[in-house]
Amino acid sequence: DATAVCVFQVCGFFCDQDFERCDDMCCPTGCPPGQALYGGVCAKMHVQTADEDGNVGEFASIALTEGGLALIASYASNGRDLLVSVQEPDATWVSTRPDGPDDVGQHTSIATDADGLANVAYYNANSKDLMLASQQFGGGWLVEPVDGEQGDVGEFPALAFDAEGDAHVSYYDGGNKNLMYATRAVGGAWEVATVHEEDMGQYTSLALAPSGAPHISYYDADGKNLMLASKDPDGTWRTRTVASSGDVGKYSSLAFDAQGFAHISYYHEGNRDLIYASESVFGFWVFETVESVPNVGKHTSLAFNAQGDALISYYDESARDLKLARRPSTGGWSIDTIDSLGDVGKYSSLAIDALGQAHIAYYDQTN
Repeated sequence: DATAVCVFQVCGFFCDQDFERCDDMCCPTGCPPGQALYGGVCAKMHVQTADEDGNVGEFASIALTEGGLALIASYASNGRDLLVSVQEPDATWVSTRPDGPDDVGQHTSIATDADGLANVAYYNANSKDLMLASQQFGGGWLVEPVDGEQGDVGEFPALAFDAEGDAHVSYYDGGNKNLMYATRAVGGAWEVATVHEEDMGQYTSLALAPSGAPHISYYDADGKNLMLASKDPDGTWRTRTVASSGDVGKYSSLAFDAQGFAHISYYHEGNRDLIYASESVFGFWVFETVESVPNVGKHTSLAFNAQGDALISYYDESARDLKLARRPSTGGWSIDTIDSLGDVGKYSSLAIDALGQAHIAYYDQTN
């Protein structure tokens, strides 16, 4: 991929076609189909440590910048801090701790706002509040409570911003055992609502339909069912049972396809399977077992690429591996083991960039 040249005992090199100079070597400018370019190397998969300063990485959540660089929020249990790791263009990482050390940063959910700045919803275990850390122009962080007056609130948050830049957060009220929702218009104050009472609201996942309407998948701990709540234009919430066969609905992840149909990945506790539910054009749900042997499907994260393929990252508890399942729009699942070195894959969080490449943040419990 290079041609050596020596002139008057001074030697150098020129990169061949389809390569470019990167430091003292030649790196490809593109990759064959099925491979991704990262750090000057083409490969089907790239695994990199984002932060190794102590025990970090639990409750990981990922978002991507407009340029496809990763932003990862997680819990640094060594300092009991909220940790945010930012991927640099040269493939290095820079980490900061926007809040701490008062046992903050569990149950993170990260998203970028209309200005492309990182925002993290998370749980303050000390004050038992739902918090939001917002990156500011210039690099600082603003930390504020979203809901600090409801008792023990803020576990299982899911954060999203709509096209107008308004924030939406689903979360669990652990004191009253209710599913909660908070929203804030740009420049406004937080408005908090109870969506579903009676032991509802763990394992929330929030997604905005193409219309902008917020939808929340969550676990019914009383009936052991997978539930879905949707907000009507008049502001009322409708709730419905998606799945009720066995103990189902933990580790749910909700996403909409290009046609506006809802899809949910989740864990079947009884069968210990990874399940995928799809909303049909007729309004009923279609269920597929993605993988069933022998204990798989916790820590799921679902996303769609531009081709309409469904991708699910998840934890294989039996093998203690991180896996990625892919289903093209024509049907049929393929499964890849992404990382198998040690006990890896808990708290997986998936995002797809503009090139269709999957990015997954997860916790390496071994290291």
